[in-house]
Amino acid sequence: MHLDKTLTPPCNGTRFTDEDAILNSINSIVVAVSCFLGACAPLPETRADDAEAIRAASARFSQAFVDGDAQTMAETYTEDGVLMPPGREAIDDPESILAYWTLRPGRKITAHASIPIEIVVDGDHAFDRGHYEIAGETNGNPWGPRRGTYLIVWERGDDGRWRMAVDMWTELTRE
Repeated sequence: MHLDKTLTPPCNGTRFTDEDAILNSINSIVVAVSCFLGACAPLPETRADDAEAIRAASARFSQAFVDGDAQTMAETYTEDGVLMPPGREAIDDPESILAYWTLRPGRKITAHASIPIEIVVDGDHAFDRGHYEIAGETNGNPWGPRRGTYLIVWERGDDGRWRMAVDMWTELTRE
């Protein structure tokens, strides 16, 4: 008795040998295992490291705000970053972003913090959603704390640093 060693799939009539079927099965298993082991997605530790790097960049931004260091704040944005302050048109060039964060005479920030609720990393992009709190002085008169919500889209640069590509926030109603 002779056994036919070819398979005919119903889709297009192409004939495969048993060896072809075995190789296709092995290739499918290799791809599935590679994806499972992280070749198709970042490992959880990497995403956690990225989220921590984003928290650190956010903390540097806050410290620069308290220090009145608008240059450091502006450098936290990508070259094509967009700042979207409440009630204003978007600001989308580096010089205007620097000007926005430059404090007027008599104004001082005494505290600033961003508290993330969620940071989601997807490759070289991430979004960071949370609350912020800010306090300061104007001509020696204290104000705040004021609170609000924010949403930031982060982008990892070629140098590995996370920078803000889009920064928007809203202030919660003052009590």
